[in-house]
Amino acid sequence: MINEEDYLVYSAIYDWRLDPIIFKEEIQEIKKRRKERREESKKEGLKYPAAEVIAQKTDKLSLVDEHIKEYLPNLDQGIVDDYLSKNKTSEIIENKLKTKLPYRTITHSEIQELEKNNTFWEKFRAKYPPGLLIGFSRVGFNSNKNKALVSYGWQSGDLAGQGYYLYLEKENNQWLIKKKVKTWLS
Repeated sequence: MINEEDYLVYSAIYDWRLDPIIFKEEIQEIKKRRKERREESKKEGLKYPAAEVIAQKTDKLSLVDEHIKEYLPNLDQGIVDDYLSKNKTSEIIENKLKTKLPYRTITHSEIQELEKNNTFWEKFRAKYPPGLLIGFSRVGFNSNKNKALVSYGWQSGDLAGQGYYLYLEKENNQWLIKKKVKTWLS
Protein backbone atom coordinates (compact mmCIF):
# COMPACT_ATOMS: atom_id res chain seq x y z
CA MET A 1 0.00 0.00 0.00
CA ILE A 2 1.27 3.46 -0.87
CA ASN A 3 1.55 5.63 2.25
CA GLU A 4 1.84 9.34 2.97
CA GLU A 5 5.65 9.34 2.85
CA ASP A 6 5.56 7.71 -0.61
CA TYR A 7 3.27 10.50 -1.82
CA LEU A 8 5.64 13.12 -0.43
CA VAL A 9 8.48 11.54 -2.43
CA TYR A 10 6.36 11.41 -5.61
CA SER A 11 5.33 15.05 -5.04
CA ALA A 12 8.95 16.16 -4.63
CA ILE A 13 9.93 14.39 -7.85
CA TYR A 14 6.97 15.79 -9.77
CA ASP A 15 7.84 19.34 -8.70
CA TRP A 16 11.61 18.96 -8.90
CA ARG A 17 11.59 17.28 -12.33
CA LEU A 18 11.43 20.75 -13.85
CA ASP A 19 14.43 21.98 -11.85
CA PRO A 20 16.86 23.52 -14.37
CA ILE A 21 19.93 22.15 -12.60
CA ILE A 22 18.81 18.57 -11.97
CA PHE A 23 16.92 17.93 -15.22
CA LYS A 24 18.47 20.36 -17.73
CA GLU A 25 18.29 18.04 -20.77
CA GLU A 26 14.82 16.79 -19.88
CA ILE A 27 13.41 20.29 -19.52
CA GLN A 28 14.61 21.21 -22.99
CA GLU A 29 12.96 18.09 -24.44
CA ILE A 30 9.72 18.61 -22.50
CA LYS A 31 9.51 22.28 -23.57
CA LYS A 32 10.09 21.27 -27.19
CA ARG A 33 7.37 18.59 -27.02
CA ARG A 34 4.93 20.96 -25.27
CA LYS A 35 5.43 23.59 -27.97
CA GLU A 36 4.84 21.00 -30.69
CA ARG A 37 1.70 19.69 -28.96
CA ARG A 38 0.37 23.20 -28.34
CA GLU A 39 0.78 24.02 -32.04
CA GLU A 40 -0.84 20.70 -33.07
CA SER A 41 -3.73 21.34 -30.69
CA LYS A 42 -4.35 24.82 -32.10
CA LYS A 43 -4.42 23.44 -35.66
CA GLU A 44 -6.91 20.78 -34.63
CA GLY A 45 -9.01 23.18 -32.56
CA LEU A 46 -8.34 21.27 -29.33
CA LYS A 47 -8.08 22.81 -25.89
CA TYR A 48 -4.57 22.49 -24.51
CA PRO A 49 -4.58 21.70 -20.77
CA ALA A 50 -1.41 22.35 -18.81
CA ALA A 51 -1.40 19.12 -16.77
CA GLU A 52 0.72 16.06 -17.36
CA VAL A 53 -0.63 12.56 -16.80
CA ILE A 54 0.65 10.13 -14.19
CA ALA A 55 0.12 6.42 -14.71
CA GLN A 56 -2.07 5.32 -11.81
CA LYS A 57 -0.43 1.91 -11.47
CA THR A 58 3.18 1.72 -10.24
CA ASP A 59 5.75 -0.03 -12.41
CA LYS A 60 6.84 -3.53 -11.41
CA LEU A 61 10.44 -4.71 -11.34
CA SER A 62 12.29 -4.71 -14.63
CA LEU A 63 15.55 -6.23 -15.81
CA VAL A 64 17.27 -2.94 -15.01
CA ASP A 65 16.42 -3.40 -11.33
CA GLU A 66 18.71 -6.42 -11.11
CA HIS A 67 21.60 -3.99 -11.61
CA ILE A 68 20.78 -1.24 -9.08
CA LYS A 69 24.12 -1.61 -7.33
CA GLU A 70 25.94 -1.13 -10.65
CA TYR A 71 24.08 2.15 -11.19
CA LEU A 72 24.36 3.28 -7.56
CA PRO A 73 27.28 1.38 -5.99
CA ASN A 74 27.26 3.24 -2.65
CA LEU A 75 23.55 2.82 -2.02
CA ASP A 76 22.56 1.42 1.38
CA GLN A 77 21.57 -2.26 0.99
CA GLY A 78 18.50 -1.68 3.16
CA ILE A 79 17.12 0.79 0.60
CA VAL A 80 17.81 -1.68 -2.23
CA ASP A 81 16.11 -4.53 -0.35
CA ASP A 82 13.06 -2.40 0.47
CA TYR A 83 12.83 -1.18 -3.14
CA LEU A 84 13.09 -4.70 -4.60
CA SER A 85 10.59 -6.11 -2.10
CA LYS A 86 7.96 -3.42 -2.70
CA ASN A 87 8.27 -3.50 -6.48
CA LYS A 88 7.39 -7.18 -6.88
CA THR A 89 3.79 -6.00 -7.27
CA SER A 90 2.08 -2.87 -8.61
CA GLU A 91 0.07 -0.48 -6.48
CA ILE A 92 -2.44 2.23 -7.33
CA ILE A 93 -1.29 5.85 -7.14
CA GLU A 94 -4.23 7.93 -5.99
CA ASN A 95 -4.67 11.69 -6.47
CA LYS A 96 -2.75 12.45 -3.28
CA LEU A 97 0.34 14.22 -4.58
CA LYS A 98 0.96 17.59 -2.94
CA THR A 99 2.43 19.48 -5.86
CA LYS A 100 2.84 23.00 -7.14
CA LEU A 101 2.03 21.79 -10.65
CA PRO A 102 -1.25 20.35 -11.94
CA TYR A 103 -1.47 16.67 -12.82
CA ARG A 104 -4.01 13.95 -13.45
CA THR A 105 -3.88 10.19 -13.32
CA ILE A 106 -4.77 7.59 -15.92
CA THR A 107 -5.94 4.12 -14.95
CA HIS A 108 -4.39 0.92 -16.22
CA SER A 109 -7.65 0.03 -18.00
CA GLU A 110 -7.61 3.42 -19.79
CA ILE A 111 -4.06 2.73 -20.94
CA GLN A 112 -5.07 -0.72 -22.20
CA GLU A 113 -8.01 0.80 -24.09
CA LEU A 114 -5.74 3.38 -25.76
CA GLU A 115 -3.28 0.62 -26.72
CA LYS A 116 -5.83 -1.13 -28.94
CA ASN A 117 -4.98 -1.09 -32.66
CA ASN A 118 -1.41 0.14 -31.99
CA THR A 119 -2.45 3.80 -31.94
CA PHE A 120 -1.68 4.57 -28.30
CA TRP A 121 0.25 7.82 -28.66
CA GLU A 122 -2.10 9.27 -31.25
CA LYS A 123 -5.12 8.62 -29.01
CA PHE A 124 -3.26 9.61 -25.83
CA ARG A 125 -2.17 13.02 -27.22
CA ALA A 126 -5.68 13.72 -28.49
CA LYS A 127 -7.21 12.92 -25.10
CA TYR A 128 -4.43 14.29 -22.88
CA PRO A 129 -2.50 17.09 -24.56
CA PRO A 130 0.44 17.77 -24.21
CA GLY A 131 0.79 13.99 -24.31
CA LEU A 132 3.36 13.39 -21.57
CA LEU A 133 2.95 10.19 -19.53
CA ILE A 134 4.84 9.85 -16.25
CA GLY A 135 5.45 6.63 -14.34
CA PHE A 136 6.83 5.84 -10.89
CA SER A 137 7.93 2.68 -9.13
CA ARG A 138 7.21 2.06 -5.46
CA VAL A 139 9.57 3.93 -3.15
CA GLY A 140 12.31 2.05 -1.30
CA PHE A 141 13.32 3.59 2.03
CA ASN A 142 16.12 3.09 4.52
CA SER A 143 15.13 2.06 8.06
CA ASN A 144 15.06 5.69 9.28
CA LYS A 145 12.79 6.75 6.37
CA ASN A 146 15.09 9.66 5.53
CA LYS A 147 16.66 8.22 2.36
CA ALA A 148 14.77 6.86 -0.62
CA LEU A 149 15.13 5.25 -4.04
CA VAL A 150 12.51 5.43 -6.78
CA SER A 151 12.42 4.69 -10.48
CA TYR A 152 10.87 7.52 -12.49
CA GLY A 153 10.25 7.82 -16.20
CA TRP A 154 8.39 9.91 -18.73
CA GLN A 155 7.36 9.23 -22.29
CA SER A 156 5.67 11.26 -25.01
CA GLY A 157 5.98 8.85 -27.92
CA ASP A 158 7.42 5.51 -29.00
CA LEU A 159 10.86 7.07 -29.39
CA ALA A 160 10.59 9.93 -26.91
CA GLY A 161 11.19 9.15 -23.28
CA GLN A 162 13.68 8.62 -20.48
CA GLY A 163 13.88 6.74 -17.21
CA TYR A 164 15.95 7.21 -14.07
CA TYR A 165 16.78 5.95 -10.65
CA LEU A 166 16.41 8.85 -8.28
CA TYR A 167 18.09 8.84 -4.89
CA LEU A 168 16.52 11.28 -2.44
CA GLU A 169 17.27 12.44 1.08
CA LYS A 170 14.93 14.13 3.51
CA GLU A 171 16.28 17.44 4.78
CA ASN A 172 14.30 19.90 6.91
CA ASN A 173 11.20 17.79 6.34
CA GLN A 174 11.52 18.00 2.52
CA TRP A 175 12.58 15.32 0.05
CA LEU A 176 15.44 16.44 -2.19
CA ILE A 177 16.86 14.64 -5.21
CA LYS A 178 20.54 14.00 -4.50
CA LYS A 179 21.40 11.78 -7.43
CA LYS A 180 19.83 10.72 -10.70
CA VAL A 181 21.03 7.91 -12.94
CA LYS A 182 19.60 7.41 -16.41
CA THR A 183 18.44 3.80 -16.88
CA TRP A 184 16.73 3.94 -20.25
CA LEU A 185 16.21 6.18 -23.28
CA SER A 186 13.85 5.84 -26.22
